[in-house]
Amino acid sequence: MNSTVHVERPVFRPHDARGGTSRSKTESPPGPRSREGRGAVRPATLGHRTRTTDLMRAVPAAHNREHGSAAAHRTGPARPASVDVLPVVEHVHHLQQTYELASVSLIAAAAGLPGARLLTLMAQYASGQEQTVDRDTVREVLAVAELPPPAFPRLPQVTDIGLLRRLQGLCAQGWTLESVAEAAGTRTEPLEDLLATGVGSTTARGAVLIAWKRLSHLPGPSEETANLARQEKWVVPLAWDEETIDDLRARPCGQRSVSGRSSRWSPALLRTELEFLRSIGLSHSESLQRLGLGTGRAHTILSTG
Repeated sequence: MNSTVHVERPVFRPHDARGGTSRSKTESPPGPRSREGRGAVRPATLGHRTRTTDLMRAVPAAHNREHGSAAAHRTGPARPASVDVLPVVEHVHHLQQTYELASVSLIAAAAGLPGARLLTLMAQYASGQEQTVDRDTVREVLAVAELPPPAFPRLPQVTDIGLLRRLQGLCAQGWTLESVAEAAGTRTEPLEDLLATGVGSTTARGAVLIAWKRLSHLPGPSEETANLARQEKWVVPLAWDEETIDDLRARPCGQRSVSGRSSRWSPALLRTELEFLRSIGLSHSESLQRLGLGTGRAHTILSTG
């Protein structure tokens, strides 16, 4: 009876150069085991991860401190601080008391602001809603010292006869109705109506007062207009006293020529004229120009007395 003998062949494992058995690249080397069993995290790894986590937590705070200003810049500039709106409201009211036809929209335009912005601000303040405003708006509104046409200085004492005399005086100085209207930013029709009826509308009132302030000390360009005015016996602006021109009973204080020259200048008279013209806001050179005198001639007259 034959019996088959099974011989167990040894499994051949090639050895590495160090004498150990080679392992698969995917086979993990056995590590020290802890009481938690296979796969437990080694204490060294735990310590490393803990230190890394702490560092990662610390980075955002340091980053925010270093880059906070840049982040704020990316979000845009901070809004201007708000201040009390009362100075704006008071200045708007002051301009409206000083000027006629001084609308809120006109004041806003002079300040370089949107009209709706200032209108809303004034309305909200009046209703008790708006109490603060940004500093830029305050600065821009308070910077408005004068208003352009159609606004004009509020002069309660100005009468229709005074308006008529002023317009006639401008014509006598050589200013046409077209140039007067252009200086005031209006049309000629209200001026024509004033000459025809002796009654001035609000538009005519504003136009004459603005042109009077700008042109009465300057000779006009039209000799034809000046000749027509002389034929009507209209007198130049310098013939009127500013304090009495609106008085119906007042009469011209002198019949000087359109150029304003006089052969009877005396030092006392010239000083009086210069003092008056400066009191109404004209400079020294503007006053001499209105009087028709050069600087040398005025110096000669004044030096004799």
